[in-house]
Amino acid sequence: MPVSTTPSPLHAESLQDDPRIIEAKRLIAAAVSDHAAKIDSVSPPQAERGEHYQSIIADYTRDRGAPLGLTSPREWVMVPTSNSPTAV
Repeated sequence: MPVSTTPSPLHAESLQDDPRIIEAKRLIAAAVSDHAAKIDSVSPPQAERGEHYQSIIADYTRDRGAPLGLTSPREWVMVPTSNSPTAV
């Protein structure tokens, strides 16, 4: 019996090709487009949301291991006196 040299599809490929995933992506893109169409200007910051936003950024920075905006580990420097890294 001949042995197939064609690799079987990866689970990720099967998931990506699943018609439900394809439809979900289409629906999400349509929803984002509909909501984005309603944005007609940039609003000023809302001071009461600042603390919450800073908390989200701090959590993300901690989990990521580097502050937002740094794209390469070569740009990251851990500051010994702080729990958060800073850019050089």
